[in-house]
Amino acid sequence: MAIDFNNAEPQRNGGDLIPDNTIAPVRMSMRGEKMTNAKDARMIDCEFVVTEGPFAKRRFWSMMMVTSNGSDGHDKAVSITMSRVRGMLESAFGIDPLDDSDAALSGRTLEDWEDLDGLEFLAKIGIEKSKDPKYSDKNALKSAVTPDSDDYAGFSPRKAPTKVLAPSQPSTNGAAKERPQWA
Repeated sequence: MAIDFNNAEPQRNGGDLIPDNTIAPVRMSMRGEKMTNAKDARMIDCEFVVTEGPFAKRRFWSMMMVTSNGSDGHDKAVSITMSRVRGMLESAFGIDPLDDSDAALSGRTLEDWEDLDGLEFLAKIGIEKSKDPKYSDKNALKSAVTPDSDDYAGFSPRKAPTKVLAPSQPSTNGAAKERPQWA
């Protein structure tokens, strides 16, 4: 049986990139773990979905190195992942980066990498330039926006933290904050 595509609409462009330095709430999903090509280190495959604002439902992806083969490059990649995940947890649970209370320490602790599945946090989205002219540039996670940033004002995650006993609240120092761009 023939399937006729002549009446289907022409293919659309995949869409423009989310502008560089856009602040938006995202939900992270774990798509699994992968080994490097040399099978000497492990990465987690992550998908981020914008949950609110003008870019709601837009997606971008990232691979984050979680084990190293001992090389300087791998060690640095693991260090970057650890720092990035710390920021994501602080953003999701309202933990000030300077807070070292028991609740904050607990909120920065995972039982397993899969604990990140479903985590909602405020993200700064960037544009990663393609190194190969055959491929287009793509959106990427630049960083998590933590409570010590003015951009964090008004953000609260949809998924209540289960691990943090009493998350710290960002200080407004008595000053009213403007409504953030993503709200």
